[in-house]
Amino acid sequence: MLCELGFQTYACDVNSAMLEAARNRISQYFNSEDLSRRVVYGDMLNLPFPDSFFDVIVATGVLHQARSVSEYKKAIEGLSRVLKLGGKIFLNIFTNKVMDPTYKPVEGESYTVITKEKLYMTLLPKELFYQLMENSDLQLKEEISEDTKEENTGPRVVLRANFIKKQQGLSSEQS
Repeated sequence: MLCELGFQTYACDVNSAMLEAARNRISQYFNSEDLSRRVVYGDMLNLPFPDSFFDVIVATGVLHQARSVSEYKKAIEGLSRVLKLGGKIFLNIFTNKVMDPTYKPVEGESYTVITKEKLYMTLLPKELFYQLMENSDLQLKEEISEDTKEENTGPRVVLRANFIKKQQGLSSEQS
């Protein structure tokens, strides 16, 4: 949809099947050289983009895949690094508002669990998530929704929100 609307779109993922699917979906909008530059392998802890590169970032179902709060924080810092001042982030995450009883807590990690599918998830309280975003100069602009969804992997609370990158060190009122 973003390509269709004329946006200069990039995609990044650690899953080769997801990268291939993205290439197939947007191949009509780019030549093969441009496509290989725009759909790249990378993970949320080491985003393969320069500082202040993006005007807008869309991250759906990514951050909660961190294996610890420390990784989660590093991923948020990476998003802030590649976002231009005044840029916007649109995202959704799973929070800890509902915890599936099949989750197994990870020893030494307050908010990290392993699902029955053997996937790590760090499910933060909404308030802690907002604080981590604020600590990385990402100011909440709008909380869109926080809904409980029954997924094929169990119940999840999905938080959808938009943030804007503010000037480093400015309070919410000053930015």
